[in-house]
Amino acid sequence: MKTKKKKFQASDSKNDGSKFIKEYIENKYSIMDYSVIKDLSKQVSCISNDKTAIRIYALAMMNKDVNEDEMLKEEPMDKLSVKLTKSAIKLITTETKKEYSVVISLPPAPYTKLQPAMKLHKMSRRELCSYIADKIPRINAVSGFATCNPSIATIEALYELLLPLANMNVYDMNFEQKTNMKQYEEQLSTNFAVTINSCVTLSNGSLPMFTLTGVAQKRKSTKNKNRLAAPYFKMDTKKGPGTIKLLVMGKIPYAKMYIVYYGVGEYDKSTWKSVVGNSRILLTDLEKGARLYFIMAAIGATGEGSWSEPQTTTVPSN
Repeated sequence: MKTKKKKFQASDSKNDGSKFIKEYIENKYSIMDYSVIKDLSKQVSCISNDKTAIRIYALAMMNKDVNEDEMLKEEPMDKLSVKLTKSAIKLITTETKKEYSVVISLPPAPYTKLQPAMKLHKMSRRELCSYIADKIPRINAVSGFATCNPSIATIEALYELLLPLANMNVYDMNFEQKTNMKQYEEQLSTNFAVTINSCVTLSNGSLPMFTLTGVAQKRKSTKNKNRLAAPYFKMDTKKGPGTIKLLVMGKIPYAKMYIVYYGVGEYDKSTWKSVVGNSRILLTDLEKGARLYFIMAAIGATGEGSWSEPQTTTVPSN
């Protein structure tokens, strides 16, 4: 017979709140009201998921240093960075060597401007370790990258220093461990970026050779040669007297900005006015009570796009 897990109620007492948290953590209860978390998290002005809010508040109750940003950025423990096994490294190395032998046996490929796309700065420390762990054996397997600088041995040494710290929870770390973790993370990210740039140089424009690193290439930007489509927009007349806001509904591909034409009656270049802005254009100081017509168009590299169907509304007076 299954027993129901205890459901705690919020307490007005700080001591009761502390007791609740200790009991919750010790017994690992998983059922609770969100309002309870909200009440217990007021002191640190941080409301997040159950575990994060409770950890932050518990540390605050025990008068320990709390870094809310680090707590919120912390990855769940089920996303640990796992070190590659010897068999996995051997498999990657063997396959990469085979591919490299094919590359060097073929006539030189046409020169390509190589532009790595790694976005290391957007990776968490665990994602960084996992990403680099996959690239180390690939680069090691290519003899043409043997002289890359910093060397793969340097990258591997930094990886080994960061990995155990990356898999720890921030709230379990002491000051020295936090300091070391940030230092190792920055050094690993910076040095690996330089190593990849070195591989770019050693590849000498050979895309097949650089591809063996496992690092992706930046996508070529596609230029639009066609006239931009006409935008669909709505008008907001609740912004105050003499004010109308135009909102573009749906993104127009390749549009960099928008232009709105407005005036009385049918379009007349000599009397109508125009304003250029983003997808949200606010028109002010309009004649109150006037019946105006509006036309919008997207603007891109090819110039002004197709005009929208005219829309009309009365300028609010109050």
